[in-house]
Amino acid sequence: MPDTSSVTAIIVNYRIASSALRAAASINDQGMSVDIHIIDNSELPQEAELLRQSCWSIQVSKANIGFAAACNRIYAETRSKYVLLLNPDARMLPGALSRLVALMQDDQSVAAVAPRTWWDEQQRLLLPPVLAPSGFELVLSSLPGPPGRLARRCLSLSRRRRSLKFWLADSPLTQTVLSGGQLLLRRSAIDAAGGLFDPGYFLYWEDVDLFARLRRLNMRSLMVPDVGVIHPAGSCARAAGIEVSDIASRSQARYWSLHYPHSASLAGWFEERRKVHRSGTNASDTMTDRLPLTDPLSIKIPRAWHADWCLELSTEPQFLWPLALFGSGPKIRLPIFRPDWVDSGGCYIRLGPVSSSSCLLPVWRIQMHDA
Repeated sequence: MPDTSSVTAIIVNYRIASSALRAAASINDQGMSVDIHIIDNSELPQEAELLRQSCWSIQVSKANIGFAAACNRIYAETRSKYVLLLNPDARMLPGALSRLVALMQDDQSVAAVAPRTWWDEQQRLLLPPVLAPSGFELVLSSLPGPPGRLARRCLSLSRRRRSLKFWLADSPLTQTVLSGGQLLLRRSAIDAAGGLFDPGYFLYWEDVDLFARLRRLNMRSLMVPDVGVIHPAGSCARAAGIEVSDIASRSQARYWSLHYPHSASLAGWFEERRKVHRSGTNASDTMTDRLPLTDPLSIKIPRAWHADWCLELSTEPQFLWPLALFGSGPKIRLPIFRPDWVDSGGCYIRLGPVSSSSCLLPVWRIQMHDA
């Protein structure tokens, strides 16, 4: 059993206190000595009152200071060897923390580790890796006209290949970025990289920025597939009733301006050309047709793909951050428990064999109708 007396856990709550307490309980149930801290950004007295009924350290912000700043506050007040970040709508599966800590203790070159992450309790829908594009990829994805459409298709298929390696890994896999929603960090590495999060990121992309700094120190980051976390990503924002697209866009723009300023300027110029010449949207780059389906969602698989297939589900047609469902046989039936956007007409699906991802795979937008 690894020594875990020097693990601090940080959970940032925003208007889902009951979920945050379940997240804390899942850490407590790991059977280890962990210093658990919950910081509340909710600006609601009832949220703070519910949290204070627990046995863990609770801090209440007078205003919503954002995820990065909230994590930084607890980080600055603690001195543990390791720091665990867990989203308030996530839950650690048994044995996850001991495995992650043991791996960090065995290899001093590892700055961060994260578990395999499932969207649903049934552990059928896998969350994707964080694949922050390079400056070169940013420029390619912004090209106007037919060259741009071809570049975006190729980049999307390249992301699929990298995601398949991530989803199918059976041993610790090196990653350039790990999600800040379920993450164990080595404090000495974080301090060497200049600290935890840049508070200029209110929400999103703060983890991408952190790992860019860690990579400059040649520190390794690993996804560990034999332990897991359940994280129905997006449920926190919906439960809290917040619109995240503008926040994410501002954070993304900050990242590009800090790390790839010249590429960001060039990509912005190309984006303006695309608007002027109306050279196509993301949807026209990839979408082929609408796919009428009945509930439960059922899709027939081409015979050539019966041995192994992967179905990706995304809210946008470039599949920048898709969920994945794997299986075999002639038909797919999506789990009963699935994101609400799958049934709302806002879901794109991409289907293809696991054994090959070099072809142009079919993409559809789901159109639900009654059986």
